[in-house]
Amino acid sequence: MFLVRTTIIFILLFIIVGLIGFGIRLVKFNPIEKVPNEEIVRPAPDWIQERKVPIWAIDSPFAIYPYIYLSEEDYLEFTEGELSVEFESILVKERSNLIRQEKSHPLVVGVKCLFSKKYRLQEELRAIEDQMIFLKDKGQREYSAEQAVTELLGKKYGSMSQEEATNILTELWEKAGNEEDTTK
Repeated sequence: MFLVRTTIIFILLFIIVGLIGFGIRLVKFNPIEKVPNEEIVRPAPDWIQERKVPIWAIDSPFAIYPYIYLSEEDYLEFTEGELSVEFESILVKERSNLIRQEKSHPLVVGVKCLFSKKYRLQEELRAIEDQMIFLKDKGQREYSAEQAVTELLGKKYGSMSQEEATNILTELWEKAGNEEDTTK
């Protein structure tokens, strides 16, 4: 029963987000600005931060059109502090997700993300590549893949070994920036 209720909540959430986004573009993305501004970054809703839906964790920032949601602690860092290049790169990754959600329509993306681990993995890898391009533009010579590997190993993207996830990210790092920037 719990799984059915949780699935219904997710479907309703994606439908609501999709209806909001349908034909209405609430956010104007500045193609030159890579790091998102305060217009599109929000603290995650209380029901997510308090883990009232157990399978939805706010361990890292996430994007659901038209906003990027951060934990309360990350949001305070975003609004009050000087952002590190690592934190900026995470925001760039989430902005990349928002741009693709807008292009494909939020409702379609929501349904695909809900039911397809392969699609979720593909979208995450595209966003990680945009993050890597940003980091290379900032002069970073290496990519710290620990957090990304941990996320890729989770049930959210299907099963893969740590070695496989590391190899995928290493290939992405080598390829990142060698092609045209996909966030423009």
